[in-house]
Amino acid sequence: MPYLVGIVCSCFIATVITWIRVSFHWDPMSFWVNLILPAGAIICGFLAALGFWIGSKFGEVEADARLMAIMLVCAAATFVSLDVFHYYALSIDGVPVSSQIGLGEFLQLRWTHGSMTLGHGSTAQNWDLGQAGFLLAFGKAAGFVIGYMASFGMIKQARLAAAH
Repeated sequence: MPYLVGIVCSCFIATVITWIRVSFHWDPMSFWVNLILPAGAIICGFLAALGFWIGSKFGEVEADARLMAIMLVCAAATFVSLDVFHYYALSIDGVPVSSQIGLGEFLQLRWTHGSMTLGHGSTAQNWDLGQAGFLLAFGKAAGFVIGYMASFGMIKQARLAAAH
């Protein structure tokens, strides 16, 4: 039961993030602090993993290697599903992107090319990262996993507190 709550919450947050990406043309995972800390990805990963914390409150779940492995697999699957959902939901001038290029090509473009916007408003500058965009994707993935592991830490801390 606790694992199911975690998986359902991860799917729900992935759906919300996709809706934000498509509706507002903004990726909540794209917020970085000082170009070093992927704060948006950490927050999104943490929110996606909260279901595991909620589930652990109602079920007897130990914060052990098994739970960590389940959460890491769920984090990876959720991170990839974000781009898969985006692929199927995205359209340009009313034409679905999925009818123009394959999923593999879309993921390759998404993960190996990227750009960063520095600043905001009329003074913002967009920097094309080219092939170095994979560093951006890696940073987002790492941040997303860190968010999941922060939730795991909360579960472990709650279990330790309950034991005393």
